[in-house]
Amino acid sequence: MLKNITMMLIIVAAAAAAGIGLTQIAMPLLNPEPPIVEFGEYSRFFEQSGQPIVVFSSSTCPYCAKLRTLLNQQQVNYHEYVLDKSNDGHDLYKQLDSDSVPVLLAGLRRINGYSETDIIEAIGELANTSQ
Repeated sequence: MLKNITMMLIIVAAAAAAGIGLTQIAMPLLNPEPPIVEFGEYSRFFEQSGQPIVVFSSSTCPYCAKLRTLLNQQQVNYHEYVLDKSNDGHDLYKQLDSDSVPVLLAGLRRINGYSETDIIEAIGELANTSQ
């Protein structure tokens, strides 16, 4: 707990020195945006990756790690573009006009952020349509 508070104070001090307001830094950390589920046509992403599920992530994102764990536990095939480790997925990611990770594409669903319920529902629906 003390380590988290110290880290927050360092971030706030650095932001203040850079002229960034406290609310611009602290609020997203304290209140992350809820996951958003959108519907659309994502077949080009699946065709390019060769997998029925596509994930855009970063290697340092804790929600991306939770998503990887969940997908592996569910034993689903997916292709992951780790944006800070490889340039492979950058052009595809730009097409999504997204500014955060993780982003999961499954069938007609796009899940921005991490929601175990929404992810399992999307996987189940995908499994039902492929049978």
